[in-house]
Amino acid sequence: MKYLSMFYIFMYLSIQGLIAEEKVIFTDDQIMIIIDRICNKGFNCPKDTYATFTSPGRSTWKKEKIFESNLIKNYKNGLIEMSEIYPLFLKEFCCETLECFSRNCRFFQRPEEKALIKHVMKNFGANAPKLFELNLEELEEFREPVMHQIEHKTYENQKNPHYTAQVEDLFDYLHKHHDRILQRFKEVQKDESQEIQEKK
Repeated sequence: MKYLSMFYIFMYLSIQGLIAEEKVIFTDDQIMIIIDRICNKGFNCPKDTYATFTSPGRSTWKKEKIFESNLIKNYKNGLIEMSEIYPLFLKEFCCETLECFSRNCRFFQRPEEKALIKHVMKNFGANAPKLFELNLEELEEFREPVMHQIEHKTYENQKNPHYTAQVEDLFDYLHKHHDRILQRFKEVQKDESQEIQEKK
């Protein structure tokens, strides 16, 4: 994939007429296109230092951070060769660790984490409201958008379910805090089991 990405990047540069004998300094827009190609979320993943994630896999670049980086400053000062662009940009702007991939683009999720999110999405109308029965204060901000989503039922399209940005944020929260959610589920189930035993 690395070499395929590099091929497309240099093909883009060729089309733009930018690969030449003399050193060329790309415009800011061209730099952003190159970075976006290198950190394409289908193959790589942007570092959160340089991107804002509305949910895992959905991001916008922090352009001011990118152009304030020493790497871009060195490039604009002519200190980086054409052949160095791909490896240096990849190292600076894209994830290198599994933690980064998992946090930002939902790669390499643990089985229990996938199971939690999959469970909520499988029958969203029935399962999502159960999250609020856990009595976790931090989930309350998602109650209204979840109930709004259920009311409008846009998630029912099995081929292309649509979730609002706020509900995507809920999935992001479940992704980041699945251990706490699962632990709370176990606690609630244990309490309910004890209540049943006491009534007997």
